[in-house]
Amino acid sequence: MRRLLLAAEAVLLLVAGCCSRPPTSGADRGAVVVPQDKELITAEFREESIRTVLAWIAEHSGHSVVLDAGIEDKISVSFQKLPWLQAVEEAADRTRCVVRQSGDRTIVEKPPRVTMEFKRAELSEVINLLAKQAGAKVVIDPGVKGDVTMRFSDGPWMWTLEAVLKTSGYILIEEDGGRTLRVVDSAKLMSQMETWTLYFRHIRPNEVWRGSSTHHIGGPPRHGDAPQTFTPLDVLRNLLTRQPGTRDRGSLGTLDYDEAANAILVTDLKPVIERMRGIIEQLDVPAEK
Repeated sequence: MRRLLLAAEAVLLLVAGCCSRPPTSGADRGAVVVPQDKELITAEFREESIRTVLAWIAEHSGHSVVLDAGIEDKISVSFQKLPWLQAVEEAADRTRCVVRQSGDRTIVEKPPRVTMEFKRAELSEVINLLAKQAGAKVVIDPGVKGDVTMRFSDGPWMWTLEAVLKTSGYILIEEDGGRTLRVVDSAKLMSQMETWTLYFRHIRPNEVWRGSSTHHIGGPPRHGDAPQTFTPLDVLRNLLTRQPGTRDRGSLGTLDYDEAANAILVTDLKPVIERMRGIIEQLDVPAEK
């Protein structure tokens, strides 16, 4: 019992879909659902809220799909044995939303769109202008320099920013669970990576736990949070340094579990590894008898 209580407090990075559970009686809500494989979606929705559509996909597939607040557009859409992520993307396209990954979350949002033209503009000024348009927190590493000559028409702001950075030789990474974005030189970033071995004494981090989840690092649970299953490895992998829009396979940091030694081998930035150590201290405690 103590382990479950600790899990509920310490699993600060685990994310579950924030949409409420959709009704199963599709006839009343304009949905026609066919029994199917969990990874493949077959369903039809008629004039249904995108929130309900995405909540159904999340519940059915077992993946976390989070829709930004205030998006309540109605859509009509049909899926025929479509992989769950493609189904999410198709639903999002119908409302001019975009889909991005943040750790284990699939986030659907309607970002600000930008139409801009830059002629030999200072790179840092362009970055700050795009961040201001979106109300986002973007930190620029010292040494990030260059000028920009580009034109964009009605493009999502982050896609625009990533295109600007790509042409200038820089990348965008997530920090603090995706709440902060940082512009860095990729070669310099990789040179700052460290490799540590972290051991477990009391738990097996690949074992499945069950507890309450939260949606923000260090933040309180959102309304509607429910118990869910996870492993401590899931919690730690959510900390890895990554670029926005990538899942675990796109992480810049790496984490491997050695079951024989009951230890993880982590390569990442030192602050990330220190944070992992703090999470492990909370989770790796003897079970109450």
